[in-house]
Amino acid sequence: MKNKRMIAFGALTLATVILFSGCGGSAAAGTSVGAYAGKWAYNHDTSKTALEIKAEGTAKLDGKKYTCTETENGVLLQNDKGDSVKVVFKDDENDILVYKPTHYKRESGTEGLVGSWTCDKWSFQFTEEGTFLEDGYFPGYYAVNEEESVIILIYNDMFDNTIIPYTLKDDELCLDYPWDMVRK
Repeated sequence: MKNKRMIAFGALTLATVILFSGCGGSAAAGTSVGAYAGKWAYNHDTSKTALEIKAEGTAKLDGKKYTCTETENGVLLQNDKGDSVKVVFKDDENDILVYKPTHYKRESGTEGLVGSWTCDKWSFQFTEEGTFLEDGYFPGYYAVNEEESVIILIYNDMFDNTIIPYTLKDDELCLDYPWDMVRK
């Protein structure tokens, strides 16, 4: 009788160890997303989940599937086409910035940033005088830090100043525009 109890106790202990070790997450090395896991919404529309990051290293942003890897400064989302999106904490673990790359085509202008740029329904106009107009509605001033490859947008009123990483090649301008998100 004592042997049966010992066997039952051993089996129960083994089952408990297996159960708890299985709940530790199945993320592969280098894919841990830590504090970023969860559901996120754009700060201008908190009723809808726009980003969901799962602990096992997958994510969904604006309906598109990604794998995610924790980096030194945040999380990098990548899809099967090679597109990537950078996610970083803003001030605390409930506010993040999602740097979504947007590719604009030159509509006017011949060299550098100055001119009109469009991408689907979005647009930017940059003047030689250092002013800009975003999407035909949001005016302001801009400065370019070529050493760090960023454009600093100083809006006249609507938004806080915004720093946007960019690349410019021929007639294509890629802006990694930062979108504010909050935890749901």
